[in-house]
Amino acid sequence: MTHETLLLELLTEELPPKTLKIISESFAAEIFKKLKNDALTSEDSKLNVFATPRRIGLQITDIKDKGEVSNKELKILPKEISFDEEGKPTELLRKKIIGIISNPKNRISIDFNIKENDFDKKNIDSFILKKIEFKTTGKQEYLFLNVNIDGIGLTTSVQMAITESIKKLPIAKVMSYQKLNIEKKIEDIRFVRPAHSLLALHGDKTIHINAIGLESNRITGGHRFIGERNIEISHAEEYEEQLERIGKVIPNFEKRKNKVKAEIEKKFQLDHLYLTEELLNEITSLCEFPAVYEGSFDNLFLNIPPECLILTMQKHQRYIPVKTSTGKLSNKFLIVSNIKTDRPEAIINGNERVLKARLSDAQFFFTLDRQNRLENNLDTLKKVIYHNRLGNIFERTQRLVFLTKKFGIILGLDEKLCERSALLSKADLVSKMVGEFPELQGVMGKYYSQFDCENSEVSISIEEHYLPRFSGDQIPNTMLGNCLSLADKIESIVGLWSVGVTPTGEKDPMGLRRNAIGIIRIIMENKVNINLDDIINYASQSLKYNLTLDDNFSKLKSFFLERLSNLLKERKFPIANIDAVLMNFDGKLFEISNKLDAISHFLSIPESRGLCATNKRINNILRKATKNIDPEMLDPNLFQEKSEFILFNQLTVVATSTSKLISDKKFKETLFELCKLKSPVDNFFNDVLVNTTNEKLRINRLCLLMTLNKTMNEVAELSLLVE
Repeated sequence: MTHETLLLELLTEELPPKTLKIISESFAAEIFKKLKNDALTSEDSKLNVFATPRRIGLQITDIKDKGEVSNKELKILPKEISFDEEGKPTELLRKKIIGIISNPKNRISIDFNIKENDFDKKNIDSFILKKIEFKTTGKQEYLFLNVNIDGIGLTTSVQMAITESIKKLPIAKVMSYQKLNIEKKIEDIRFVRPAHSLLALHGDKTIHINAIGLESNRITGGHRFIGERNIEISHAEEYEEQLERIGKVIPNFEKRKNKVKAEIEKKFQLDHLYLTEELLNEITSLCEFPAVYEGSFDNLFLNIPPECLILTMQKHQRYIPVKTSTGKLSNKFLIVSNIKTDRPEAIINGNERVLKARLSDAQFFFTLDRQNRLENNLDTLKKVIYHNRLGNIFERTQRLVFLTKKFGIILGLDEKLCERSALLSKADLVSKMVGEFPELQGVMGKYYSQFDCENSEVSISIEEHYLPRFSGDQIPNTMLGNCLSLADKIESIVGLWSVGVTPTGEKDPMGLRRNAIGIIRIIMENKVNINLDDIINYASQSLKYNLTLDDNFSKLKSFFLERLSNLLKERKFPIANIDAVLMNFDGKLFEISNKLDAISHFLSIPESRGLCATNKRINNILRKATKNIDPEMLDPNLFQEKSEFILFNQLTVVATSTSKLISDKKFKETLFELCKLKSPVDNFFNDVLVNTTNEKLRINRLCLLMTLNKTMNEVAELSLLVE
């Protein structure tokens, strides 16, 4: 048995840059997982992933050429049908055993020859009697077979691994193409991009496998322009060095990414650049041997809003914009090229010409848009359909006006500003600039409203109402921005819900989940004092939609609660605490964080666990009550035991106190106040039989417990905080 480094590589046409890293990591992880399951790796085996624009691959150290023999226990048949009256194996058992051990996939080690329809009963019976063991499973005794499993060969394992790995690649859109296979027949291939060669080595030996119409060899390709076209890899461990030296390709993604950063830092400090991790990864995915050059554009283009210039350079051209010493956008940018040369003038000039054309278009659209006031676009919105059952964008704008004014009244905002911000919120959608650069919706609305001398709060809210745009994005900073953003998102959710457009499984094409999380984050993080139930009901009013149909209000509420629960789990709050707070959720999202913090403090004191356990006991008693109990039926005159009076009096005092504390949002103090009930409740249960035979006394005591339970669970369901 030999231990060598394994190397696999698929050489392809240019792969999608945004998903290159994900595809390569998935490809490598699935293959490593298969080899590990087949016991071909060791504790010292290390995985090295390769990803360039034209290849995905992997290198795993210390891989065996064959797995070791292992022992396995197979469940066969119930004992009662495995042997006849003489204690000999039945024909059914023999056939079952023959089928298992003759299947080459099972790799069962035996010391005699077997044919499916012509076997030696003596050998089979002897094999069975040597290998069997009886075990009771459930209510029946079963026959188990102990067998030795031959180790799988590396070639077989790699063949299976690469086939499965390719099937499982996270590819959104697969290309279909035809290829002439080794038998000179046309084969239909489905893969992310056309593949040209498959390299497979174990040490210095070629592993003979095939995939997507390719037979493996030891040849790879270098850089398209500055490297050797065909490179024979002498040994799996020398792949990276040979490819860099001869092929002018840096196959390791992270190494290439670090080189890009190092080359950039030779020009500018990173904090003087508009460089995101997403852009850096995409640039790394577009080059095999990176070189960084500096370009510039005419200062006149700086009159265009900087967001447009940055978007054009980053998203459309994959350039890195440069900041001035004061942190503003300059007219310089960095180009990360795939060709390193001592005379880069042609590369720089070519990129500058392309950018100039792009920016000239942007300047033309910007100038054209400024010739009209933003509010003049409102009539054009009537021609743009939002949804065939929800009307056009202008009609949607009118709903936003209604909602923003309603929410504004609750939040104490200026009604006219609310109306104006909602009215203009979608007006930039029909501008020339947003038509060319859709990502700038809201941003251009802010600038155009500023040019029209609108109130500054209105202008800012137009941009902010799209926030957050994605997971982890910032949320609005102004209260008017919060108000308009909530209106926009809840109108979208309730409106689409009303026409049957709801998320299913992983599919959410209209972004309802994203909007729900946005609403939750805005209310929670900005402490917006508005009730979720209210905004849902107001949205249904704006749409003239009856939420009681098919229990849609409850479904919508559950939809939000599921998003809220997942968000809190992501933030590492204990699951029991989350469940306790959400059990009696009253729509006040802005109180959730404070309640969770209060629970955390409450559970740190010794009395808390006992109080929670007592609450669980009370819940169990009330759950078993034979009829509905109304707490209003509680009559102190029916008390007979001293502990009943003491508990009632203490409960009255605590309930009054906690009611005031809750109204003041002092949840931690509320929970601490409940600890005063611990001793009276314990004495009550020691002295009083709740389920007495006297029906009047029993109902009265249940009413007392129900009142107690309500007081104890106003902040959170305490019974869920203990197992």
